[in-house]
Amino acid sequence: VEPVKTTIQWQVSTDGGKTFTTIKGQTKATLTLKNLKTTQTGLYRAVFTNVVGQSFSINASLTVT
Repeated sequence: VEPVKTTIQWQVSTDGGKTFTTIKGQTKATLTLKNLKTTQTGLYRAVFTNVVGQSFSINASLTVT
């Protein structure tokens, strides 16, 4: 039996969690953000996908001042 392949994709919401947008190129278990700007303030989550479906991490809040 082959193991189930799971993919990870990070998303961000800048409207309090109403909508989330995929962060291009962020597909690892750890989210790395560099050269942060105030516009990156928001809620971040990971989406885990496999043949069974999708699951979401708990939202993490980031405030850039």
